[in-house]
Amino acid sequence: MGKVYERRRHILQLLSSGRYRTAGEIQALLKDHGESLSERQIKRILDELLDQDQLDARTRALTLKRGKPPTEYGRQRRTDVPEFERIEAHQALTLQLAAELLDPLLPASILEPLKVELKIAKRVIADDTPSLKRFPNKVAVLPRGIGRPKARVYPKTLSNIYKAVLEERRIKVSYNAARYGKKQLRRHELNPLGLICRFDTLYLVHVLETDELNKDPDRVMEWPIHRFVSIELLPDPIRKPAGFSLKAHLKSPGIIQNNHDPRLKRLGESFKIKLRFKESTGLYVVERPFSDDQEAVQAVDGSYVVSATVPNTRDLLSELFNFADDVEVLAPKALRDYLKEKAEHVASQYQTQKKPRGRKSARPSAAI
Repeated sequence: MGKVYERRRHILQLLSSGRYRTAGEIQALLKDHGESLSERQIKRILDELLDQDQLDARTRALTLKRGKPPTEYGRQRRTDVPEFERIEAHQALTLQLAAELLDPLLPASILEPLKVELKIAKRVIADDTPSLKRFPNKVAVLPRGIGRPKARVYPKTLSNIYKAVLEERRIKVSYNAARYGKKQLRRHELNPLGLICRFDTLYLVHVLETDELNKDPDRVMEWPIHRFVSIELLPDPIRKPAGFSLKAHLKSPGIIQNNHDPRLKRLGESFKIKLRFKESTGLYVVERPFSDDQEAVQAVDGSYVVSATVPNTRDLLSELFNFADDVEVLAPKALRDYLKEKAEHVASQYQTQKKPRGRKSARPSAAI
C-alpha cells in the first residue's frame, strides 16, 4: 500500500509544474527516476486521481491528419502542489517522532501513508538540510516503564475495531479473558463506544449485549484489544447509554481516578497534597512541579516541603510509589494512612522468616 501511495504522490509532483503530459511521457519520466511502470498501470493511477478531482485531463491537438488524439494530464494551478513540498525541517522531524509514538495506536492503513509522507518530505528537503538524514539515529523515544514487549494485536482485528467505532456498528467478538486462560474463548456482542490508549495498551470502551437479568446492560467496560481473537462487523447500530461521553467516562473510578480505597475516592477529583522530599529529589520536584500552584519551602535539614493541587488519579499513586522513601505524605490524612498501610504490608513481605525450631530428638539409651 505504501508503494502505491508513493507512486501517486510522485505522479502528482511531476504534474505540478502546470505542464500537461501524456501517460507515455509520464512513464518515461518515472523511468528516469527508477520507477518501472507500464502505461496501463499509470493510466489506472491517473484515472483514480481524475475521479478525486486532483488532476485535469484534456485532448492534445494533433499535428498529423490521422489517428486518435492522445489524452494528456496536468494540474492547472500552482496552488495544487502537494503539501509535502512546503514542509520545513522541524515539521519533518515532528512527523518522524509522531510515526514512532503512534505506532501502537494507529491502524496500518493510516500509519503507512504517514511514513510515506515522511519519506517524501525528507527527499524533498534533503538538498537544503542534509543533516536531516541523520535524525533517526540522533533521537530516541524511551518507553514509560521497563519497556516490555508489545502485546500482539491482529491487524484485521484492529482494522475492524476502528471501522466499528467510526461507523458506530455493533460487533460480535471472540474474547480471551485473562482469568479464563488461553483456551477459554468467550463469544460476545459488543457496542463499541470509543478507544482509550493508556501507556502501551489500547482498550475498547463498550457496553455488552446481554439477556442476563443480574447484569446492568448499561455498564461501560474497557477491554484490552490484544485479547480480541476475532471480530465480526454487524449491520446493527450501536446501543449507547443515555448521556455517555468518553471524556466524562475517563474520570470515572478505575480508569483514571482512584478506586483502590473508599477513603481515596472521597477526596474527589482533585485535592491539596503536602509532601516532604529528601533534598536531591526535592530539587527535581521544584524543576518539574506537580501543578501550577505548587509551593516549595526548603527546611533547615535540606528537605523540601511541597504543597500542590493534584488530580486524584491512579498515576498519582504510581508517582508516589516510584519516589519510595524519598517522599513522605504529610496530608491529606486519608492518603497518608493508605500509603502507611501499604508500606507496612510491603515491609512484612520482606521480613526474614525464622526457621521453626524442631524438638531435639532424645538420645538412644545405652544398651544394658
